[in-house]
Amino acid sequence: MMVASFNLLPTDQLFDKYVELTPTEPQSANFESLGYETRNLLKNLGLLFFLFALHLIMFLIFSILHRCRSKGPNYEALYKWVRKHAIGTVFIRFFMESYLEVAVSVFLNFRMISEGSPGEIFSSVINVCLAIALVCVPLLHFGFMYRNIEHLEHKDFKAEYGTIYEDLDLKLDQKSALAYTAVYMFRRLMMTVIAICVPQPAIQLILFAYLQTAVVVYIGNENPLRTIQLNRHEKVNEGVISFLLLHMFCLTNFVTEADTRFTVGYSFCFTFLFYLAANLIILAVQSVRNCR
Repeated sequence: MMVASFNLLPTDQLFDKYVELTPTEPQSANFESLGYETRNLLKNLGLLFFLFALHLIMFLIFSILHRCRSKGPNYEALYKWVRKHAIGTVFIRFFMESYLEVAVSVFLNFRMISEGSPGEIFSSVINVCLAIALVCVPLLHFGFMYRNIEHLEHKDFKAEYGTIYEDLDLKLDQKSALAYTAVYMFRRLMMTVIAICVPQPAIQLILFAYLQTAVVVYIGNENPLRTIQLNRHEKVNEGVISFLLLHMFCLTNFVTEADTRFTVGYSFCFTFLFYLAANLIILAVQSVRNCR
């Protein structure tokens, strides 16, 4: 869980020492068990906050190099290296991987936005900036892809930006495939909003079902990935998720018999473990093939 949330270093002590933050209770026992022991943004982000700060510093360095690159070949070479390895696609990939963690931290902190201590004001400003980024980055990603659709297969363009659209179907008549990444980021955003802002579990499940249905329709109709095998694998994944979601309905008071709920629980665990094992095997096989 610590690796999945990028919380690899004990950053809470740093915030307690240098930033004046008001202690808070966790959103719920479930959130606390997932590592969200507070509703404070900075503490929930942990190492992610410092990684975002590092990216900001790199953007500043990039801006300076952009102005200085005409002063000599060394500046030009350094500018190209920073642009390729530390700016643009690196930030987008990092933001995509950490999107769910950032979204949860932002929405947990929304109720705490205040004008208290300097630390609280700083946390609130960061919270608003990240909330704007959660909405804008998926839209900017899709807009960038759509605007450059004719250049996506060019060698130089692919070498610089290919990591943000690998495995997508890039046919000119398949423009809806370009929304694949944005759809999945917005899906995580909506899941976070539902989980935190909707208190009734039954309503949460219904909204999750609608959200999952929309994603299944998109994947089924558009086939956004570049090969039949990838699209088939994605459809199987979404089918399993939908099946597990149906299990969740049966684990509520909709099913009155406790024995039936226990049986459904065992079915849920078996399906999830089988699904996880199958994906790990597929990943291992693909890794072996790529090494050859």
